[in-house]
Amino acid sequence: MRGFDDEGDWISVTRSANGRRLTMEDPARSLFLLKAVKAVPHKGDKRFEVNSPEYKAIADWIAAGADVDVEDKVGNSPLQRAAGNLDATTVAEFLRLGAAVNHLNKAGQTALHCITESPSVENGAEVARVLLAAGCRADVADAEGLTVVGLALKRLTPELEVLQAHGEMPPAELDSAMVRFAAGMG
Repeated sequence: MRGFDDEGDWISVTRSANGRRLTMEDPARSLFLLKAVKAVPHKGDKRFEVNSPEYKAIADWIAAGADVDVEDKVGNSPLQRAAGNLDATTVAEFLRLGAAVNHLNKAGQTALHCITESPSVENGAEVARVLLAAGCRADVADAEGLTVVGLALKRLTPELEVLQAHGEMPPAELDSAMVRFAAGMG
């Protein structure tokens, strides 16, 4: 893609090449996916595996008509799914294509909230930086009244308390870890 003409890129991806880039009735035949998994020769690198969450998210998006903000059954957009998978590259691409950065799922959560869904924290900060730079609001409270920081602390606290209970983290260190975590998210 050209990288300087978002609307032109969008049309190029979704509507040109005689329908070969995106094949709505059979996403697996779409050049967009075939190139991403390196199933056909091209200049780019392999982006992900056929059975990966990234592949499934994009295949579902194509099958749904290539609407950049199409929702799954819980109301997550492809951007939110990519954020939950901690995939900064795919997050950046969906944002470039015009995804709604503050889209709310059925639980009232943004893509920032979705970062906390991952059992891993690796790449989470990078995804958060990309979303925040694009204007994702960290102050949005979900249906439970939790902002992304509150949700992250809620999910992180039990793990830290287990460490504390086993004598592996003194109470002062637990408080310090929670403060550092919250500061990194806010």
